[in-house]
Amino acid sequence: MEIKVLFFDTYALFEIINGNENYIPYTKNIAIVTTRLNLMELFYGLIGKYDEKTANMFYDKLLSYCTVIDDDS
Repeated sequence: MEIKVLFFDTYALFEIINGNENYIPYTKNIAIVTTRLNLMELFYGLIGKYDEKTANMFYDKLLSYCTVIDDDS
């Protein structure tokens, strides 16, 4: 089984969390890569739709998938 590495922007993360059926294929055999900036934007959107507790839970859960953006790389 091959695992694909995909960059998830804020929109993709939000759609997966909200259960959009079109994004189900992107939840299996995928290695997620995102940035802290995307998680901050997601956090803001989740507070608006749900609450701060839910936003914090997803932020903490996804933080380990962040890559560092470095101008020197």
